[in-house]
Amino acid sequence: MIVAPNVAGVNDSVLVYVEVFPRVEGKDIVIQYRLNDSGWISHTLSTNEYGWCLWKIKLNETGYYEFKAVWEGDQYYLPNTSDVVKILVRASPLRVEEYENAITQVEKLSREIVKKSRLLNDTLKEKKALEEKVSDLNSMVSELKAKVSGS
Repeated sequence: MIVAPNVAGVNDSVLVYVEVFPRVEGKDIVIQYRLNDSGWISHTLSTNEYGWCLWKIKLNETGYYEFKAVWEGDQYYLPNTSDVVKILVRASPLRVEEYENAITQVEKLSREIVKKSRLLNDTLKEKKALEEKVSDLNSMVSELKAKVSGS
């Protein structure tokens, strides 16, 4: 799990990124968060076709927020809980350097997501190409068997 930026101002948004392994689509992930050790609040997201989900949340109180992702498991996969990620929300406005750092963190997260999506797209394209080749080979085998049985 990644939460970016790790320092934000009141009423600023943060991004929560979670990915599951193996990459499975349509699985519910519960994001739990809390402010200053209060009770956990839950928000449920579903994984996309690449096995990850992204949530943008606006935080409107100062203090330390903690986030964790909870996967309850299913008949194939065991349950799991991520490590807790802690961020600070301070009274706005933040210093310019803090906003610049926040921008850097969010841009880094964006680049990582794009990179993973491209890798997965390449993998899916390769899988499809291989499936087509296997289909072509199976067709050839069938044609050859037909020729053999017709002789």
